[in-house]
This record gives sequence, structure tokens and C-alpha cells, in this order.
Amino acid sequence: MLPIPSHTLHLSIDFPRFKAVLMQASLFSTRSTVVLMTYSGLFLAAISSCNECSNPDTRDPRNDGKIGDDLFLPGSPLPRPRDPDSPGGIVNLGNTCYVNSAMQALAMFVDLFDEKLVESKVAENATAEQKVQHYKAIHARKQLARAGKQMVDSINVGRDVPSSAAREFFNALEDLGWPTPLGTQGDAGEIITLVANKLDFPSYTLVTTKSSPEGKVQKTDATPGPIPLLMPIPAHAWETSATMQEIVDDYFRPKSTKESIGKDGKQYQAIVSLCLSGMSRLHKGLLPIKLVRADYSKKQDEHGDIVLDDKKRPISVSKKIATPVNKALEITLKASYLLGEETDRNYRLVGAVHHSGSVTGGHYTAYIKKKGKWFYISDNSGFATIPEREIGSRVKSCSVFFYEPKKSP
Repeated sequence: MLPIPSHTLHLSIDFPRFKAVLMQASLFSTRSTVVLMTYSGLFLAAISSCNECSNPDTRDPRNDGKIGDDLFLPGSPLPRPRDPDSPGGIVNLGNTCYVNSAMQALAMFVDLFDEKLVESKVAENATAEQKVQHYKAIHARKQLARAGKQMVDSINVGRDVPSSAAREFFNALEDLGWPTPLGTQGDAGEIITLVANKLDFPSYTLVTTKSSPEGKVQKTDATPGPIPLLMPIPAHAWETSATMQEIVDDYFRPKSTKESIGKDGKQYQAIVSLCLSGMSRLHKGLLPIKLVRADYSKKQDEHGDIVLDDKKRPISVSKKIATPVNKALEITLKASYLLGEETDRNYRLVGAVHHSGSVTGGHYTAYIKKKGKWFYISDNSGFATIPEREIGSRVKSCSVFFYEPKKSP
């Protein structure tokens, strides 16, 4: 029996009297097909592990060719071996490229995938039903930690993740309420948030202060900061470009808004400012930042009026914010952004998650720095080593960025 690899392959073969183009077949998709042809005794197979992606990333960043150019069927005379330091790949179970790319980045948090760290205490006054639900959740969280541990261990040693571990991990996500089924693409940033929450990743504190225009503090809230930290791209830059530092500075810039900050509950003009505290609690100091790259708004007609559907409900429209982000390799959190700190914190990029396509579909890939080298990873089928000088231009359209503290010279 011919072994069929779990690789994405776009294969074009020309013969004097024969041309075969085999594309888009999947072993793992919910709509699986395998294309098989013979010609003069030659057996051909075409596999695509992510044919549910509506806008797949078909470019290989190494040679500007197709991703399939660096893949091969068993016995092919033209294999291109991976760099020995390359992270391991993850099989696409059916549009799970978003999970795979998230896990490539989360492999940096390998020490936190430990079921012993999962909090298992239940409230003393919990009912029997509440205890049952609590222990079901604990079981799912421990399953998430076990399967995740197996995945990130494989990734970090450069060994492809067993499909059984990838499937167990996805099952744990579903048991914890993940709503996106196999065959439907989800959001990589939301996977990172869910894993961080369920495995109790240590977090910083996000402090929100609301003041009157005269500077009198009216209200201060302190909440656990989300992982990743969610930052919008300034609207004025949507059609042009922005640097990552500009995005960071805009996030912390005090903004004027109407808030119900008075004791009578009425809305008053307020100045809202944000700052962070407890940054030293972050695992290895790693700071993930997710950019808001989707705009959801109400559809308007040529007169600026909201368009309604047949049930008199506003029609929503969405678009991807494709703003190029320049100079993303380094950022600075100024001391004024950090509660109780007197010096700036400098960071450098060590990972990024990229999405190609639209808000309704596409393909996720990852850029990861490992052992001083930058790697591009697409599921378990696309691998490339990226020169350091090129990484800045390649991460311009990424959505999630991972930063580590920059060591002082």
C-alpha cells in the first residue's frame, strides 16, 4: 500500500503527450478527496492538508514559489531537507491551521503546559451538580495541558506532532467550550487567549483610570490583563501604514470619551487612560500582542443611513484591516505606561502569527525565532528558514506578535 503523506502538494508534470495537474485533495478535511492518476505505470497522488481554507497562503517565502515547491512524495529525487533546528510541524485536521500556528508560538510557554499547575479546588458550598461540572472542566483542562505538552515538546525538538496529540488537543478545546468545529476556520488569537486562561498563564494587571477633563480621578479599575494584549490599529492609519511603536503609543494615549462615572449614573465627559502593572509576573517576560485586524460596522446607504434587513435589523459588514505594520522587530513600553516603574521596558520580536485571506476565511502560518534563526511554518507541510534581514518585511501583515525582554547591552 502506498503511504500517503500529510503534506500540501501542488504538482504539475509535463510529458511530451501528457500534462497532469493534481491539486487540492485532502486526507484530513471534512470533505476529503484523494486524486489518483496513472500514466505509463506512474502512480500519482495529490494531497492538500488545508483545502478548506478559502484563501490559502500559496507562496513559499524562501524562493517566492508555491508552498508545494519544497515538498515531495516518498521517493522523490528532489527532497529539500528542513533545517535541523526547525520547529516540528502539526498536521492540519481540517482547517485547523489557526490552531497549529497558535501552538507554534505557544511552544515558547512549554513549562506552563503542566497538568499539575491546573487549579482543581472546588468551592466548599458547591452543589453536587456544580461539583460534577467543575471536575469535568478540570478533566478537560488537564487533557488540554497533556495534549498541549506533547505538542509543544515535539515542536521544540523539531519532530512533527503526532496526529493523535493534535486531535486530543482539539477535543479538549471543544470540551472547554470552543465553538468552532473541524472544517471551519477560527481565530488563532482566540486560541492563544483560551489556552492562557484555561492553563492559568501568569498575567499582568491592566489598570484603567477614568478622570474628569480637569484631571480629577473619578474611577480606577484593575483587572487581569488579557493574553495576548489586544491593541487596535489607529483608524487614521488603516489606509496607509503604521509602526508597531506608534500602535503601542496610541494604545496608552489618554482618550476622551463619555462614561457613566458619576454617582448618579449619568454620562459625563471623561479621560480614559490605561497602564500595566506586574509585568515581571509574565512567563519569561514574554508579551504577546494581538492587533485588531477586523472592522465590524453597520452597513450604510449613500445618504449615511443604516441599512436594515427584512426583519428591521441593522445589516453588519466586515472587512479586514490590512494596514502594514512597520518596524515591528522592537518596541518600548515607556515607564509612563507601567504603574510604579521608573524605567522603560524594551522588547524584541521572537514570534508572529500571520493570516492571509479575508475575515471569512484564509490560511494561518507562523514565524518563529529559534536558536537565533527565523523559521516560517505552515502546518506540517511548509517550512523555510528566513534571513534575519528579511523578517521585518515578512511580518508586516501579521496579527499576533510575541515579544521577549531585550537584554541590556
